[in-house]
Amino acid sequence: MIYNLLRGGWDLPQMSASFLVIGVGCGIIAGMKLSDTCDTILLGCNDMMFAALMIGIARDISVIMTSGNILDTVVYYIANALQHIPASITVLGIFLAVPLLNCLIGSASGKSAIIFPILAPLSDLLHITRQTTVLAYQFGDGFTNYFWPTAGLMHACIGKAGVSYTQWIKFYTPILLIYMAMSGVFLLIAQAIQYGPF
Repeated sequence: MIYNLLRGGWDLPQMSASFLVIGVGCGIIAGMKLSDTCDTILLGCNDMMFAALMIGIARDISVIMTSGNILDTVVYYIANALQHIPASITVLGIFLAVPLLNCLIGSASGKSAIIFPILAPLSDLLHITRQTTVLAYQFGDGFTNYFWPTAGLMHACIGKAGVSYTQWIKFYTPILLIYMAMSGVFLLIAQAIQYGPF
Protein backbone atom coordinates (compact mmCIF):
# COMPACT_ATOMS: atom_id res chain seq x y z
CA MET A 1 0.00 0.00 0.00
CA ILE A 2 2.79 2.44 0.89
CA TYR A 3 4.59 1.64 -2.35
CA ASN A 4 1.44 2.24 -4.38
CA LEU A 5 0.75 5.50 -2.54
CA LEU A 6 4.22 6.77 -3.41
CA ARG A 7 4.66 5.25 -6.88
CA GLY A 8 1.34 3.90 -8.11
CA GLY A 9 -0.85 6.97 -7.79
CA TRP A 10 -3.22 5.47 -5.22
CA ASP A 11 -5.72 7.70 -3.48
CA LEU A 12 -8.40 7.22 -0.79
CA PRO A 13 -10.61 4.72 -2.73
CA GLN A 14 -7.66 2.38 -3.36
CA MET A 15 -6.48 2.70 0.25
CA SER A 16 -9.99 1.94 1.55
CA ALA A 17 -10.20 -1.17 -0.63
CA SER A 18 -6.80 -2.35 0.57
CA PHE A 19 -7.85 -1.91 4.22
CA LEU A 20 -10.93 -4.01 3.55
CA VAL A 21 -8.78 -6.76 2.00
CA ILE A 22 -6.36 -6.54 4.96
CA GLY A 23 -9.29 -6.83 7.41
CA VAL A 24 -10.68 -9.93 5.69
CA GLY A 25 -7.18 -11.38 5.46
CA CYS A 26 -6.58 -10.86 9.19
CA GLY A 27 -9.87 -12.61 9.99
CA ILE A 28 -8.90 -15.62 7.84
CA ILE A 29 -5.41 -15.77 9.40
CA ALA A 30 -7.03 -15.65 12.87
CA GLY A 31 -9.11 -18.71 11.95
CA MET A 32 -12.46 -16.91 11.86
CA LYS A 33 -15.23 -17.97 9.53
CA LEU A 34 -15.85 -15.58 6.65
CA SER A 35 -19.30 -14.69 8.05
CA ASP A 36 -17.79 -13.91 11.49
CA THR A 37 -15.11 -11.79 9.84
CA CYS A 38 -17.77 -9.81 7.95
CA ASP A 39 -19.83 -9.37 11.16
CA THR A 40 -16.76 -8.05 12.97
CA ILE A 41 -16.02 -5.60 10.16
CA LEU A 42 -19.65 -4.40 10.25
CA LEU A 43 -19.43 -3.89 14.02
CA GLY A 44 -16.38 -1.69 13.45
CA CYS A 45 -18.24 0.25 10.77
CA ASN A 46 -21.18 0.69 13.14
CA ASP A 47 -18.90 2.42 15.66
CA MET A 48 -17.81 4.94 13.03
CA MET A 49 -21.21 5.71 11.43
CA PHE A 50 -21.90 8.78 13.60
CA ALA A 51 -18.41 10.13 12.93
CA ALA A 52 -18.79 9.59 9.17
CA LEU A 53 -22.18 11.31 9.22
CA MET A 54 -20.76 14.36 11.04
CA ILE A 55 -17.86 14.61 8.56
CA GLY A 56 -20.34 14.49 5.68
CA ILE A 57 -22.55 17.23 7.17
CA ALA A 58 -19.54 19.47 7.83
CA ARG A 59 -18.34 18.95 4.25
CA ASP A 60 -21.83 19.72 2.88
CA ILE A 61 -21.82 23.14 4.54
CA SER A 62 -18.49 23.96 2.89
CA VAL A 63 -19.71 22.74 -0.53
CA ILE A 64 -22.91 24.80 -0.29
CA MET A 65 -20.97 27.94 0.60
CA THR A 66 -18.48 27.37 -2.22
CA SER A 67 -21.16 26.57 -4.82
CA GLY A 68 -23.22 29.58 -3.77
CA ASN A 69 -20.19 31.88 -4.15
CA ILE A 70 -20.67 32.96 -0.53
CA LEU A 71 -16.99 32.40 0.28
CA ASP A 72 -15.82 34.90 -2.33
CA THR A 73 -18.04 37.56 -0.78
CA VAL A 74 -16.77 36.79 2.73
CA VAL A 75 -13.11 36.98 1.61
CA TYR A 76 -13.76 40.25 -0.25
CA TYR A 77 -15.23 41.97 2.81
CA ILE A 78 -12.51 40.62 5.11
CA ALA A 79 -9.84 42.01 2.78
CA ASN A 80 -11.61 45.39 2.66
CA ALA A 81 -11.81 45.51 6.46
CA LEU A 82 -8.11 44.69 6.81
CA GLN A 83 -7.14 47.66 4.61
CA HIS A 84 -8.53 50.09 7.21
CA ILE A 85 -6.60 48.69 10.19
CA PRO A 86 -3.30 50.41 11.15
CA ALA A 87 -0.35 48.61 9.55
CA SER A 88 1.26 47.88 12.91
CA ILE A 89 -1.63 45.64 13.94
CA THR A 90 -2.94 44.48 10.54
CA VAL A 91 -1.26 41.16 11.16
CA LEU A 92 -3.69 40.68 14.07
CA GLY A 93 -6.55 41.39 11.69
CA ILE A 94 -5.29 38.66 9.37
CA PHE A 95 -4.88 36.35 12.34
CA LEU A 96 -8.49 36.95 13.44
CA ALA A 97 -9.91 36.71 9.90
CA VAL A 98 -8.51 33.24 9.25
CA PRO A 99 -10.49 31.54 12.07
CA LEU A 100 -13.67 33.07 10.65
CA LEU A 101 -12.85 31.50 7.29
CA ASN A 102 -11.97 28.29 9.12
CA CYS A 103 -15.62 28.01 10.13
CA LEU A 104 -16.62 28.09 6.47
CA ILE A 105 -13.74 26.16 4.84
CA GLY A 106 -12.32 23.20 6.73
CA SER A 107 -9.51 22.52 4.29
CA ALA A 108 -6.31 24.45 5.04
CA SER A 109 -5.10 24.14 1.45
CA GLY A 110 -8.50 25.21 0.09
CA LYS A 111 -8.56 28.20 2.41
CA SER A 112 -5.03 29.24 1.46
CA ALA A 113 -5.88 29.00 -2.25
CA ILE A 114 -8.78 31.39 -1.70
CA ILE A 115 -7.21 33.90 0.68
CA PHE A 116 -3.52 34.15 -0.23
CA PRO A 117 -4.01 35.77 -3.65
CA ILE A 118 -5.61 38.61 -1.65
CA LEU A 119 -3.35 38.56 1.42
CA ALA A 120 -0.01 38.48 -0.43
CA PRO A 121 -0.40 41.85 -2.21
CA LEU A 122 -2.19 43.30 0.82
CA SER A 123 0.71 42.39 3.12
CA ASP A 124 3.18 43.92 0.62
CA LEU A 125 1.12 47.11 0.53
CA LEU A 126 1.00 47.34 4.34
CA HIS A 127 4.70 46.46 4.82
CA ILE A 128 4.05 43.13 6.50
CA THR A 129 6.52 40.45 5.50
CA ARG A 130 4.93 37.55 3.70
CA GLN A 131 6.39 35.16 6.25
CA THR A 132 4.58 37.02 9.02
CA THR A 133 1.38 36.74 6.97
CA VAL A 134 1.91 32.99 6.60
CA LEU A 135 2.57 32.72 10.35
CA ALA A 136 -0.68 34.59 11.06
CA TYR A 137 -2.47 32.20 8.71
CA GLN A 138 -0.98 29.13 10.39
CA PHE A 139 -1.86 30.31 13.90
CA GLY A 140 -5.38 31.28 12.85
CA ASP A 141 -5.98 28.04 10.99
CA GLY A 142 -4.43 25.51 13.34
CA PHE A 143 -5.91 26.23 16.76
CA THR A 144 -9.52 26.68 15.63
CA ASN A 145 -9.64 23.36 13.76
CA TYR A 146 -11.03 21.83 16.96
CA PHE A 147 -13.59 24.54 17.71
CA TRP A 148 -16.03 25.21 14.87
CA PRO A 149 -19.09 22.99 14.42
CA THR A 150 -18.16 22.55 10.75
CA ALA A 151 -14.91 20.71 11.61
CA GLY A 152 -15.65 17.16 10.51
CA LEU A 153 -12.57 15.51 11.99
CA MET A 154 -13.21 17.08 15.38
CA HIS A 155 -16.77 15.71 15.35
CA ALA A 156 -15.44 12.29 14.41
CA CYS A 157 -13.02 12.33 17.36
CA ILE A 158 -15.45 13.58 20.01
CA GLY A 159 -18.19 11.29 18.65
CA LYS A 160 -15.91 8.28 18.98
CA ALA A 161 -14.93 9.41 22.49
CA GLY A 162 -18.59 9.81 23.51
CA VAL A 163 -18.23 13.54 24.26
CA SER A 164 -20.92 16.01 23.21
CA TYR A 165 -20.00 19.12 21.22
CA THR A 166 -21.20 21.33 24.11
CA GLN A 167 -18.96 19.52 26.60
CA TRP A 168 -16.02 19.81 24.22
CA ILE A 169 -16.53 23.57 23.70
CA LYS A 170 -16.67 24.18 27.45
CA PHE A 171 -13.39 22.33 27.86
CA TYR A 172 -11.57 23.68 24.80
CA THR A 173 -12.58 27.37 24.81
CA PRO A 174 -10.23 28.44 27.68
CA ILE A 175 -7.36 26.56 26.02
CA LEU A 176 -8.15 28.18 22.66
CA LEU A 177 -8.17 31.67 24.23
CA ILE A 178 -4.73 31.05 25.74
CA TYR A 179 -3.42 29.85 22.36
CA MET A 180 -4.91 32.88 20.61
CA ALA A 181 -3.45 35.35 23.12
CA MET A 182 0.02 33.80 22.85
CA SER A 183 -0.23 33.76 19.06
CA GLY A 184 -1.17 37.44 19.04
CA VAL A 185 1.92 38.32 21.10
CA PHE A 186 4.18 36.28 18.81
CA LEU A 187 2.66 37.95 15.73
CA LEU A 188 3.21 41.45 17.12
CA ILE A 189 6.85 40.51 17.78
CA ALA A 190 7.14 39.09 14.25
CA GLN A 191 5.70 42.32 12.83
CA ALA A 192 8.04 44.46 14.95
CA ILE A 193 11.19 42.58 13.86
CA GLN A 194 10.00 42.19 10.24
CA TYR A 195 10.18 38.42 10.56
CA GLY A 196 11.55 36.41 7.66
CA PRO A 197 13.58 37.17 4.58
CA PHE A 198 10.50 37.69 2.41
